[in-house]
Amino acid sequence: MHTHPDTRQRIHKLLPHWNGELPQTQDDIVRVATFDKDDSNVYHAASAAFALGIIANISDESLLKKSTENLENEEYWFNAARLPEKAPAVVVAMLARHNADKKACLDIAQLFNKQLYENIKQLLEHTLPEKQRFAVLAVALPNVRLNIIGEENINKYKTFLQNIIKSDGKITLFEHCVYAAVFGSLKVSSLDTFLPSLTQEQLMEPMQRLLMLTARFANQGKNAEATFYAANEYCGLPIIAYQDNIPLGSLSSLLVRLDRLSPLHKQRLMDAIKQIIVADDDVSNEEHDWLSMMQIALGVACEIEEMNGEG
Repeated sequence: MHTHPDTRQRIHKLLPHWNGELPQTQDDIVRVATFDKDDSNVYHAASAAFALGIIANISDESLLKKSTENLENEEYWFNAARLPEKAPAVVVAMLARHNADKKACLDIAQLFNKQLYENIKQLLEHTLPEKQRFAVLAVALPNVRLNIIGEENINKYKTFLQNIIKSDGKITLFEHCVYAAVFGSLKVSSLDTFLPSLTQEQLMEPMQRLLMLTARFANQGKNAEATFYAANEYCGLPIIAYQDNIPLGSLSSLLVRLDRLSPLHKQRLMDAIKQIIVADDDVSNEEHDWLSMMQIALGVACEIEEMNGEG
C-alpha cells in the first residue's frame, strides 16, 4: 500500500467533486486500507468505500456512474489480458483502437481467425485510458506466449500484426512500440531463452543505436545530441559520433539483440534511457509509451508513474 497515494487522493481522482470529509466512525480503523496488495484498481477500493458509507455529499451522480463505468471497462481489458485464449486479441484490439481505419482492422482480423475477430469486437466496446495501455500489454504478453506456439504460428501472428498496423497507411510511434514489445516477447526458438548473456562490449553497437533512437524522439528532438552523449557516458560506452538517421523500423531487431544483455547492464541501459526522456523535466504521452515499451522489452524496473507525479 505504501506505493499508492493516500486514500483521499485516490477518491479525489475518482470523484473530483468530493468535499474531502469522511463521516465519524466508532473506531479508529481506516477500513478502506485493508485491500489486497494489488490496489492499483481503484474500482475495488471505491466500491468498498461506498458500502462502508465513507463517501458523502456527492453532488454529481452522473460523474460517479461514468467513473465506475470507466473502471469497469479497464477491468474488462485486464481480465481479457489474463486469459491465453483472449490475450492475442487484446494486442490487436489495442492497435485497432489507435488505428484510423478500424473497419479495415476488423476485416483483416475476420479473415485471419473468426474467434479472434469476435474477441476484438467485444474489447472495442470497452474504453481504455491511454496511460493504461502498456499496463494491459504487460499482463497480456505472457499469455500471448502461451497461446501462440511454434515458429509457423509466431510468424503468422507477427505478419498479421504488421497488416493491422499498416491498414491505415501510416505507422505511428505507438504502433512501433507495441510491435517491438510483442516481437521481443514472441521468440521463434525456445532455445533463445537459454542463450548465455553477452558482455556490454559485445553489444555496444545496438546499445548506442538504441540510445540515439531514444534521443531523437525524446523531448521533441531538443538537445538530442547532448542527451545521447550524457547517456552514452552513463553506460560507460566509448564516444562515437551521434547519428540522427537511425531508422525506427530497426527498433524490434535492436531489442531482440539487447535481450542478451545481463540484468545489470539492462538496468543501466534503462536508467540511461530514462535520463534522456526526463532531460526536459517533462514526460509526454509518447515518451511514456516509449518508456513503458522499454520496460517490458528489457524486463527491468522504471518508475514511470512517479516521474509523472502520479501514484
